[in-house]
Amino acid sequence: MLTAFKPTTLLRALLMVSLLGLGNASLAGDDVAELTARLNDGASSVSARVRAALRLGTFQQASARRALERALRDHDAQVRGAAAAALGRIGDERSLAALRPLLADSSSTVRRQASTSVTQLEQGKAVRSVHVALGVAQPRSRSGRSLGPVIERAAQRALRDVPGVELTSKDAGSVQLLLEGQLVRLEGKAGNGYYAVSAKVDFVITSMPQRLIRGRMSGAATVHGEATAGRDRKALRELHRDAVAAATQSALTQARAALRADD
Repeated sequence: MLTAFKPTTLLRALLMVSLLGLGNASLAGDDVAELTARLNDGASSVSARVRAALRLGTFQQASARRALERALRDHDAQVRGAAAAALGRIGDERSLAALRPLLADSSSTVRRQASTSVTQLEQGKAVRSVHVALGVAQPRSRSGRSLGPVIERAAQRALRDVPGVELTSKDAGSVQLLLEGQLVRLEGKAGNGYYAVSAKVDFVITSMPQRLIRGRMSGAATVHGEATAGRDRKALRELHRDAVAAATQSALTQARAALRADD
């Protein structure tokens, strides 16, 4: 939770803007590499770097966590505070070593946020692991069926970075949750000098062995290619795969909160 963070007026506004945008990440200006570059760009405004830090906190990826840990040493207190808040949101206890030095930071705001995030992560260490099995519902269309493995591979990559989640097979007796993904939208559109493909992926979370639905996660993404991609089967397939993988990743930014063993 970020409620214990008492930021400056500027950072409070930026927190609101960033948190309103959580959930549906797209590759356009919203991927980890670009956000990391923005965060590290000393020529960018403090507000832009703060926004980048907060947005990175919505990605369950090791690269996002490492970028934020580096930002804890930034010269600007607002950037350090935003990075500390984002690491608390990610919830990976491996960040504790990087956060603890900020408990003695020169800024009282940063000290408070670091204290809140450290407490969150220390409490999270005591949460037991949950055994999760993955499944993918087969789309009706022929093109959609070929994208089922893309969803599964992207989900596996994303979930490996979620603390407390252990992937297992659906047949294993230890399964506690079944996470079943489905491609619900895939569409292309020609633009002025480009071709765009949009995808939406939904996941249903089912408690096992009771088979009770306990929640859903959704993600959407849009990727852009050359204007000729709509007429080039190979290029179009590549755009389809990229869009579906990104939509899967977007949905699973919510996995840390949704896949809790103690709920």
